[in-house]
Amino acid sequence: MADISRKTAQQIVDTVKEICGHNINFINSIGISGSPEEVRPYARLAERITRLILREQELNAAWQNRNEKKNFLIQSLINGNPADPDYLLRLMDDFRLDPHTPKRIAVIHVLTGNSSNYISTMEPKIRHLCAQIPGCLSCCRYPDDFILLADARAMDSRLEQLRTFAGSENENIHIGVGRSVDIWQADASYATARMALNSLRGTENSLALFDDLTLDILLGSISADIRREYLTKTITDLTPDDLSLLDLYFSQDCSLSKTAEKLFLHKNTLQYRLNHIHQKCGLDPRLDECRFRVACDVTNPLCGENGATYIYGPQKGVTDEMKESLDQAMAHYASVAADTLGQDHAEAAGAGAAGGLGFALLSFLGAELTPGIQLILDAVDLEEELKDADVVITGEGRLDHQTAMGKAPVGVAELAKKHGATVIAFAGSVTPDAGACNAAGIDAFFPIVRGVTTLEDAMDPENAKANMRACAEQVFRLL
Repeated sequence: MADISRKTAQQIVDTVKEICGHNINFINSIGISGSPEEVRPYARLAERITRLILREQELNAAWQNRNEKKNFLIQSLINGNPADPDYLLRLMDDFRLDPHTPKRIAVIHVLTGNSSNYISTMEPKIRHLCAQIPGCLSCCRYPDDFILLADARAMDSRLEQLRTFAGSENENIHIGVGRSVDIWQADASYATARMALNSLRGTENSLALFDDLTLDILLGSISADIRREYLTKTITDLTPDDLSLLDLYFSQDCSLSKTAEKLFLHKNTLQYRLNHIHQKCGLDPRLDECRFRVACDVTNPLCGENGATYIYGPQKGVTDEMKESLDQAMAHYASVAADTLGQDHAEAAGAGAAGGLGFALLSFLGAELTPGIQLILDAVDLEEELKDADVVITGEGRLDHQTAMGKAPVGVAELAKKHGATVIAFAGSVTPDAGACNAAGIDAFFPIVRGVTTLEDAMDPENAKANMRACAEQVFRLL
């Protein structure tokens, strides 16, 4: 028999004595003390009890080891810059987490004052909640947070369950749901989930989705001290008349005509005074009405090996010798901005776009970085056209795993799937990892090139038309 601990041995002794009424001992085998005639009926039972207890401990140890691996995976992803990506990929495979599909992070925060009595009761509730979100993983982050990681589409489909859960526990918890990102930018989703959490302070809501936050809500999540400091610097040069004018202008919903009417001024005179205020303090009241939605198909952070300097700098003439110093300067700029604004967007997906312009737009304008396809789909009102469609055709020059990260075909597929349509994609070429497109909503995809050819021949307009025509005909014979 295998060696067992003193604690386990005592547990077995106590259990057998309680059930059988006899003591058990361990020498070279399991034995029960007492006369043979009296204890013989209980010997088999005692052995089975012993094996059950040992098996229970083995299962508990295995569960604990698996739980530790899950915690390590989630913590590594949300901390950013994982030291061993290959090991994380193996863990993703163990937990059936697809690394090619977009992910969201949700943070469940136990409110201060409730954590000591409430945190221990939350874990089974969180496990039950995760079971309702396909493929969801969760872990506890001491002292009062639970982190949920799941496919963005799965979490989006269960937002109502999250809202219901948050509502049922609204006196004890807040939930922030971060933006959809590539799994290796999970730290950006975590950061935006925390921003969503901050936006709940002082409100009656118990759940916030980062995607729904507007500029005024984001600015409202900045600390009171920083807001006061910024306000003091902004209005220090304004006269009482200037402040009175702004007060009236905002009370009239920033309407030039209504404000001019109240003041018995011509609109041109009022505009001149507003321009004068802008010149003195940099405050243009019209910006209060502005929302900045930026087309951005880049997910790079601002700094680091995947940041603006290292990835895009060489396109602009940055040499290898220049990269480190430029990246350090960029990091210093990000640090100053974060200290001033109270929000750090350096690791946000898209912060490194256009040489760091994405970071500036996020930090100073509260912009929303949106995949270009989403802006186009909204502008042309494609969803309205798809409502009655049975089959939707889309395509791209080359389909690969990056297509699944938010490019045009997947944007079209997501809309089509909302209305139950079948989605077929055609492409000039298809890479081995294009299977990620199926998980992203494309039911089937087909390369149009029909044989070995040169790039020049494949790109020839007449050849391309002929290949497209032939491929489409064969596909549609199945429909």
